[in-house]
Amino acid sequence: RALVVDDYPINRYLHTLLLEQQGVKVTVANNGKEALELFKKQGQENKPFSFLLMDVQMPVMDGFTSVKFIREWEARENKTPTDIYFVTGEYFNEEEVLTSYKN
Repeated sequence: RALVVDDYPINRYLHTLLLEQQGVKVTVANNGKEALELFKKQGQENKPFSFLLMDVQMPVMDGFTSVKFIREWEARENKTPTDIYFVTGEYFNEEEVLTSYKN
């Protein structure tokens, strides 16, 4: 089970298509706020996602902020951290991204 989070419909479609071809059940979200709500709901129903594909830059709530809230929720609920993979169409310096995420 995967949660694909991206504000561009074509990206959501392509990620979903590739994952479903590998037998992964996919749920999609349009932004980080939707992702956070879906993530919590699935966790509370004891149907957690195996991993998330999270876009970095999105309206409403970006990927970094969403992951921050996801990690806080996991800690409060004593849940095992879920694997989260960031995806983006932009170029980022890895060191800058990691520093930004840690902050």
